[in-house]
Amino acid sequence: MIRGLFVSIAANALVLFMLASYLTEYFSVEGGVKAYLVCGLVLGILNGVVRPILKFALSIAALPLLLIGGVFVYIVLNGTLLWLTNYIVAQSALDGIMLVFHQGWWSYVVVAAFFGIVNSLFHFMLRF
Repeated sequence: MIRGLFVSIAANALVLFMLASYLTEYFSVEGGVKAYLVCGLVLGILNGVVRPILKFALSIAALPLLLIGGVFVYIVLNGTLLWLTNYIVAQSALDGIMLVFHQGWWSYVVVAAFFGIVNSLFHFMLRF
């Protein structure tokens, strides 16, 4: 269980690093390695605690959308988790650590879509 938590934190930090490296016009992380690890930890906690609740709520609210295209729901879910991570990190007393979304809500959509894809691939590869 502890190993899984560390793997999840590392995978989330790596995904954030990759996204910040390739989606520079939409997203950046300030604060170096420490920032990636803190944001990975926050995302790991949110994925473990908040994600199941949001997933259930969105499944009920968006049942017709799930039938049409379930990907939309997961983009909204990942965007919400990224927004919560951004909010928690911004409210924390950790100086110099910040997630920056450069183009408003559209940045959340783009980053959430790529985050979901890359994170799913990492978790799939870690199963083997």
